[in-house]
Amino acid sequence: MTTLYSDIYNLFSSGFIKDPITAISEFDLCKQDLEDRDDTTKQFNPTLSTKEKVILSKLTRIAWLQKEINDVNQMKLHLQDGDFKTFSEANNLKEKVNLLVVETELVDKAIGKYDLKNYLDSVENE
Repeated sequence: MTTLYSDIYNLFSSGFIKDPITAISEFDLCKQDLEDRDDTTKQFNPTLSTKEKVILSKLTRIAWLQKEINDVNQMKLHLQDGDFKTFSEANNLKEKVNLLVVETELVDKAIGKYDLKNYLDSVENE
């Protein structure tokens, strides 16, 4: 069993991400059944490969970035435009959004490579 689910859940519990299932559900091309997990012990039942763990870690980072962006947007609603610029959160938000775009592209590429490798392996084994 792997403890990655526990790590993701701990990030949720400590407030770093809003929902532990969000990152997990985004990896719908995973060869392993990510629904096969023990929510009590917070562990995945199947053994995950290093590549699967890396992809889930990246998806968790994206979930964290989305939370950070949403938190900044909520703060912006309560401030005047001048105040928002004074706190330089506008630039911070812009950089977080840019980072989110880059991270999303990287994880999409990683999932694509993962899926292609699994497909090629299955064709080769036929």
